Amino acid sequence: MSRIPARITCNEEERRNLEVRAASRTEAKQTVERARMILGCLAGDAVTAIAERCQTRPNTVIKWRQRFAERGLKGLTDAPRPGAKPVYKSSFLAVISQSVIICPRDTASPDAVACWSGSPSTPSPPMKSALFRTRSLRSTLVAFLGLVLASANLASAQIADRPKPGPEQQKLAVFLGEWTYEGTLRDSVLGPGGKFVGKETVRWTLDGLFVETRGQDKGVYGGKEMQYEGQGLRWYDAAAKQYKSHHYDNDGFVNSATMTVAGKTWTVTGSSANSKGQKMKSRVATTFSADGKSQTSKCEVSFDDGKAWVILWETAAKQIKG
Repeated sequence: MSRIPARITCNEEERRNLEVRAASRTEAKQTVERARMILGCLAGDAVTAIAERCQTRPNTVIKWRQRFAERGLKGLTDAPRPGAKPVYKSSFLAVISQSVIICPRDTASPDAVACWSGSPSTPSPPMKSALFRTRSLRSTLVAFLGLVLASANLASAQIADRPKPGPEQQKLAVFLGEWTYEGTLRDSVLGPGGKFVGKETVRWTLDGLFVETRGQDKGVYGGKEMQYEGQGLRWYDAAAKQYKSHHYDNDGFVNSATMTVAGKTWTVTGSSANSKGQKMKSRVATTFSADGKSQTSKCEVSFDDGKAWVILWETAAKQIKG
């Protein structure tokens, strides 16, 4: 039987904060999930339903509900961790550092040794194994510093050799921003069609070499309401001298494609497969308006290796934030 969580309350400011966290695409994953758990509890949803929706255990939902009830938003942050315990106490290390001094040896040798401070001429037996030559220590330190400098120079060289965004990457800037869209999905072998609306956020990532896409929409298909979430990457492959795209969604679809551009129209041509093993070829043509503030897209698919193509969906989008 589903457990109904004990009622918790919050003020309007806390609710707005939770809603912003739950919808965020930049916050840490655990921050987003905890906000969604609390919003579910505030709505009176069952613990098991919240846990299933957030892909976690019911006990985890109960834990963060209790933390929020006790401390509000502050309770949703992780408590500070003590870290690993030190192997040696600071007092022990202080005694050791004060007990070892550098003492000269006889005049026949310029070397020196570390010796017990209680008796420089006759080191204490427990310390005999700790004696070392200063010259050896100096050589070790020089070698270590050389390694550090070499590593630093190598790291600097690697950073300097990294590719930098060029005019090819800048062409992808037309996709950037926050977009809202509405569209129509047609009936196909994949399932019934319907109407949908959604929002997509597109931004630079990985030093401006890639464009990251994250979107979600809701629609009613065959009388059933469903939510779609997807994310992908677009980039310019300098070695292949072509644009490429990878896209994934919560239906289990994986799409790998190449992209071409002609004027204001980008065409993405590739192949897709879902979690059920269904495979198809696809091509999506997206045409931007002259001012770049709106776009229309049409997706065609082929289930017979490109012999026949049918329209799967069409959308119209507007940019709400550049």
